Amino acid sequence: SLLKSYSHDENLLVSLAAVNYSLSRFKEVIINCNDVIAKNEKNYAAYFYRGLSNMKLENYIDALNDFYVTLKWQKQIGANSDALLIQYIN
Repeated sequence: SLLKSYSHDENLLVSLAAVNYSLSRFKEVIINCNDVIAKNEKNYAAYFYRGLSNMKLENYIDALNDFYVTLKWQKQIGANSDALLIQYIN
């Protein structure tokens, strides 16, 4: 399938996770994000979407852990996801 041929592309997988999140497919988001994290453990966007999905699935401890890692990696690479996190959490 087309998706399998691009499954090595972590940016595409993060985009797919974002689409799945908007469609309330939270378990699919977690699968997408796990695939990204397996390829690049520093991809903070994957932890972010996985955290959001864990919140929706009421896996609060997992969500907090994902948000912690999101903040850790984004600070190390100089990205600014704080505003995005606050938008989704509020």
